[in-house]
Amino acid sequence: SLLIESKAEVLHNVEDRWVWRRIEAAVDSGAVDHVIDPEYLPGLQIVQTDASKAGNAWTGTSGEEIPKLGAISLPWFTCDGRSKALAFQAGRVGRPLIGSSRLEDAGINTLLMKGSGGPHLKNTVTGERYDLRRVGGLYLLDMWCRVKQSTDSRGFRGRD
Repeated sequence: SLLIESKAEVLHNVEDRWVWRRIEAAVDSGAVDHVIDPEYLPGLQIVQTDASKAGNAWTGTSGEEIPKLGAISLPWFTCDGRSKALAFQAGRVGRPLIGSSRLEDAGINTLLMKGSGGPHLKNTVTGERYDLRRVGGLYLLDMWCRVKQSTDSRGFRGRD
């Protein structure tokens, strides 16, 4: 068992369980990689890469360095239940990013124009379509995945 200590109390009899989480990933023409903060994906393993071992970093939009922490292979499901996988780079970013140039390299077109059924991604080989949602100025891909959630035997979660 694992003990979670907070200022108010100590929780005992903690067990891990896997829960569904919707990841809203922004399709970003300025992102050079698919990047996600590992805190979005508790329980999934980060694998060290040559770039993370070398201490490499991205440059954020305001010029700050964002260290490359490794890679995470994310199995996920579309809203209509199709099973997919995507390799993300791990880094402390504010929201998950999907680099549209990486998609294009993999044969997936980003179509953001009105008409043709709304904004979506389209696999040029299989014809598969992945709908995007526009929220403000962002185009979001909903990705459903399983993450680890720690809960004690009484159903209480540790405090944030």
